[in-house]
Amino acid sequence: MAILIKTERCFLKELNEDDDLKRYLYWMQTPSNNPFIKSSNVNYNLLQLKDFIIRCNKQQNVVLLGIYTNERSLHIGNIKFDEIDFVKKSAMLGILIGDKDFRGKGIAREVILNSVLWLTNKYKIDTVKLGVDSNNLEAFNLYQSLGFEIFEKSTSSEYIMKINSSKLLGN
Repeated sequence: MAILIKTERCFLKELNEDDDLKRYLYWMQTPSNNPFIKSSNVNYNLLQLKDFIIRCNKQQNVVLLGIYTNERSLHIGNIKFDEIDFVKKSAMLGILIGDKDFRGKGIAREVILNSVLWLTNKYKIDTVKLGVDSNNLEAFNLYQSLGFEIFEKSTSSEYIMKINSSKLLGN
């Protein structure tokens, strides 16, 4: 699969069910390493993971990309845009830096900025939303530093944040 987005330290490409998914499966099977990822579960299996990827890739309003290091092509995470609304020009963002060794190094910021630029250019998206657990202070602070603002608090401990993509890209 072709590289869709290239950043200073990473490249992003569409995930495929035929990719080597061992690292991704480990992240999903180890909730203690990813306490804020609601879908991680020790009972998650490879078939479920492949089915999830296939379902995402079949949907016109979903883009699921793997995040890989430029240096060794190591799969370190994923970013997903879903609920892409071509009329309202909005999308929902989700990001997982599954490899703990790559957290806290600015990669999420780099990936978010570059992928939103790509999404805006490709689909003319104006507004990007995301959900974040209010206890995930590192992610919450990152999103705030990028200019995301809380516009809704769900009944759980999750905030829904949003930003106008032109404001984010002016960052």
